[in-house]
Amino acid sequence: MNLRYPHRGGVKIQVLNSTGQIMHHLTPQDNWTYADNPTQLSFEASIPNTPCEICTLRLMRQALEWGSTYQFWTCANIKIVSQAPTPDCSQRGTWENGMCQCDRLAAGSMCQYQNECDYNEDCGVNGMCRDLQATSYPKKQCYCKKGWMGKNCMTKTNWDKIDLNAGYKKRVLSTSPTYEMYYKVLEATQELEVVLKVHGSSYAAIGWRPRDATSKCQLEYPLFASKFMQAGKNGNPNPAAVQVEVDMIKKLNYPVSYPKPNVLTGTMTAAVADVLPTCNPDERQGTGTGGTGEPEPGKEEPTKEEPATEEPAKEWASTEEPSKEETSSEEGGTGIHPMDCTDMVIGMAHNDYYKVGDYYTRDRSTPIEDMYWPGGSFSLTSMIGYEENGYTMIGFRRKLASFEKTDYPITDKLYNVIWARGQEYCNYIHTPTVQLANTTHEHFYRKDELKYHGHGSQRGLVALNFLAKDTPPSMTGDCLGEYKQPSTCNGDDCIYMATWQLMVATDEIKFTIKAKQNSKKWVGIGFSKNTKMADTDVITGWVTDNGEVKIQDRWSTGYSMPKQDTKADVSNIKGTQLNGVTTLEFTRKRNTGDNEDLAFTDTQCLYMIYAVGGSYTGNNIGQHASLPIVSSDPICIRPCNTANAKSVSVFALLVTLLVAMIFLH
Repeated sequence: MNLRYPHRGGVKIQVLNSTGQIMHHLTPQDNWTYADNPTQLSFEASIPNTPCEICTLRLMRQALEWGSTYQFWTCANIKIVSQAPTPDCSQRGTWENGMCQCDRLAAGSMCQYQNECDYNEDCGVNGMCRDLQATSYPKKQCYCKKGWMGKNCMTKTNWDKIDLNAGYKKRVLSTSPTYEMYYKVLEATQELEVVLKVHGSSYAAIGWRPRDATSKCQLEYPLFASKFMQAGKNGNPNPAAVQVEVDMIKKLNYPVSYPKPNVLTGTMTAAVADVLPTCNPDERQGTGTGGTGEPEPGKEEPTKEEPATEEPAKEWASTEEPSKEETSSEEGGTGIHPMDCTDMVIGMAHNDYYKVGDYYTRDRSTPIEDMYWPGGSFSLTSMIGYEENGYTMIGFRRKLASFEKTDYPITDKLYNVIWARGQEYCNYIHTPTVQLANTTHEHFYRKDELKYHGHGSQRGLVALNFLAKDTPPSMTGDCLGEYKQPSTCNGDDCIYMATWQLMVATDEIKFTIKAKQNSKKWVGIGFSKNTKMADTDVITGWVTDNGEVKIQDRWSTGYSMPKQDTKADVSNIKGTQLNGVTTLEFTRKRNTGDNEDLAFTDTQCLYMIYAVGGSYTGNNIGQHASLPIVSSDPICIRPCNTANAKSVSVFALLVTLLVAMIFLH
């Protein structure tokens, strides 16, 4: 079983006929096998010798931590014949003397598993063979030393050190523990360069998908793509693909395979095995609280440029988020999960050696390298990785343009960006908890093993435009500013636009918000000290069908609907709904003195949150229809900076003197 998440509960294995009826129970009928051992990786069973042209092999797995009836299942089309053909040993070995004789790097009764290396020499002179001591294949993998990449680490990268002061934009994705993303566009080569700085020792992953993608994107790839399942013919075996059911269902009870003799000559250097510390039993139990919360992800704190998931435009949820995590119809359909149809890069580092891969995920299953998808290929142009002072540093470059289904072109638009870090050995995170002590694989999560990342600060979702241009500084410094999406839009052409201007005489801020949407939706802006929804000052508003303008002053305490303030501190309210564009105007004091408002002061700047609404009923608002955008840095609104203020004062004085001289003459 290709087990990446040790769910509570057991498994059932069945054979179904062409109409979906159960023909055979391969596990004890009506019982959940291994219900007390969530890390069990295999189950040996024999398929009855009943021929079937069109049958389905189904593996069902409970996930009791998410509810008493919650189940996953995975299926494979099979054909049962009365006389088995000679096995092809997964095209990684030969059938001899009634068993598979596997090639040197392959293993398993059908040679279905494969390592990348056995010795350092398998990885070239610039590589190292690392033994992860993992429970899944490939257990031994090639890592390149800094400055090298590619097959056998033979391609020079010309990238030996990461300089975080080299003109990057920065996004803080998590503060505890730290997960930071730095990125910039290399204009000369038309490439996107990304650096991940992650506190921890396991893998770092980042992925993106256009915000306007729909669930139809999954139709680009059937559930079982031929190249994916047949990988190995071209010399690039896919360990994730072949490790599905073959080890669990030994159809004809073949004996265990044996490896072919070593064909390498000379002195070989064995793979470098990870040194695994001894875990305290309490550390192995994970974190979080028990219960029946819905899965992936729950109602956790958002990080910068999020909250953590997109949700439908329906009533606000006060507990766990829905498991489907679909977008609204305005966002292009339902049923699309943050991981669906996502272009990804995953990197690991071990001292000064590293491994960075180009991945794609069709759904919530484990990401697969691009080369195993039809029409996909490795498209990273450079990379780097190393561990330093408790941080994993991963960098990569890729072209802005792309012509593959597995890679999205980077253009001036919003992308949903997901990020994750691997579980730390001895300190895994599950919400709710899953007990691993006294199971087959107590140490289920190994450093850099590509398995479930965990909840909370282990993963998140942000909205980001990689090509957004910084707003040019105004002549009056912090007196005014704007945000617009896309960054090159103007006025009513913008999907969302917010402008603000400080009126110094009254110490009030004039806000104007525009959004492309129908008249049944609200639009809003929020102010936060830390990018999180809790303790956020929120302004929402809309224009009704009869032209009434409603603007509300609200306060958010978490992920329930922000409540209206006891006292509304907005004035000069105006609004229109014309040609599909909602426009709202209002003013408010920089410091209202209200405990349910946050103040812009000369020393306090705030993050801004730009939100496009869901529906409204009466004075109640539904959940935002799409992922709100959070400014990457706090925004200051204060009087003109001192230098400009002096220049303006001198200019005004000169004008006054000139006018006086004219009148004197």
